[in-house]
This record gives sequence, C-alpha cells and structure tokens, in this order.
Amino acid sequence: MTSKELLIKLMEFKADAIRQKDRYLGDQYFTKEDKADIEGWSEEECADIVERMRKKMNYDLMDSSTCPFCAKVGFPSSDMSQCSNCTYGQRHGACGSQKGPYCGEDLWSLIMKYEVSLEPLEIKAYFEKLYARLNQPEKTTDDVAALSEAAADIEAKIQEIKTYFFSQLEKINKRARQ
Repeated sequence: MTSKELLIKLMEFKADAIRQKDRYLGDQYFTKEDKADIEGWSEEECADIVERMRKKMNYDLMDSSTCPFCAKVGFPSSDMSQCSNCTYGQRHGACGSQKGPYCGEDLWSLIMKYEVSLEPLEIKAYFEKLYARLNQPEKTTDDVAALSEAAADIEAKIQEIKTYFFSQLEKINKRARQ
C-alpha cells in the first residue's frame, strides 16, 4: 500500500462511519473530487502527510489530526488562517466556519450538529492498521495462487509423512506381537 492509498482508505473509512449515521452527510464527506484531489498529490507529499498525521493524531473522527487535507495545509491553528488554502474547505466550506454550500453551513458544522461521530480510538486503530501495511506490496491473484500451490505441496508432504509414520508403526506393532 502506498501513502496515497492509505490517505484515501482513511477518508473512505471515515465517510463510511458517517454514512451509517446519516447517508447524505457520509456521501458528502469524501467525494470523488476529494479523492481525485488526493490522487493528484505526489507520493512524497502523501508520505510526509501520513507521518505528520501519525505524530499528531488525537483519536477523534472530526479532529484536524485525522484529516489529510488539514495536514497538507499545516494543521490549522485556532484562527484557521491556513484553511483558505485548503481545497477540501473550498469544496465543503472551511471547517467550523458555518459558511458553506450546505444550506449556508459547512459540512463539519453539520456533522457536529447531528452528532455524527465514531467511537474514540477506532480511527486511530484503523490508521495504525493501514500504517502497518504501508509500503507492503498488495497480494495479487498470482501470489494467492502460488501460496495455494505451496499449501497443497505441504499438505501432500504431510500426508506422505503420515503414511510413512503409520507404516513404520504397523511394522513395530507386528514385531511386538510376535
């Protein structure tokens, strides 16, 4: 998995969690445009964002520490001055600004208003699970086929050993009976 894939999977995970509580908000949380935005970032930039998020992550769903877009602009301070450079905020409204394309509200404010959230730690645990797979090659169907073939070979060897073992045991038992 690449850093870019990790960031996309993390955002999809959060969107799915929100979608379970409110379908519309979940669908709006991570759109095709948001995904295309991340896909346009360089792998080096994504790797840097992942490391910054890992150091700052506070376990919350809607905290800036779990948002690749916030990490990209340098994690907004309380005055949110960096948010004007945030492409996510340009599409969905700057988080907490209460100004945006959703009946005059930003998406983050709506999510907070409707109390859509994940249990604490779930997002961090999922992030860590993805992080463990970072830079690990994904299994291909050829890999799976090779592993299945190797497992079949091992199973055949085990059967061969069992057969030999029981034949030897049979010989020992015959000698003991004589």
